[in-house]
Amino acid sequence: MSESSQITGNFWSVKQVSDALHVHSRTVLNWVNAGRLPAIKVGRVIRISDADLQTFLKMVRTEARKKRHGEPTPTGDHLAKLSIDREVTA
Repeated sequence: MSESSQITGNFWSVKQVSDALHVHSRTVLNWVNAGRLPAIKVGRVIRISDADLQTFLKMVRTEARKKRHGEPTPTGDHLAKLSIDREVTA
């Protein structure tokens, strides 16, 4: 693998994400399978980049804010019910 194509950054396992967000690991897999939470799969192992997780959390927060203010949310508005009050760190 050349230097320019190496994967950099921190990655989370499905279990780490589910533990950090206090949701079941199946919920995280559902987000991944639905395309809401980008992930990479190497063999049988799924990893979520820290950048993609942070983007996902911002999206969920935005949806929650819109829901509180009566604005329509995209499909999957059940995710807006998540209350994430702190930044997730590895």
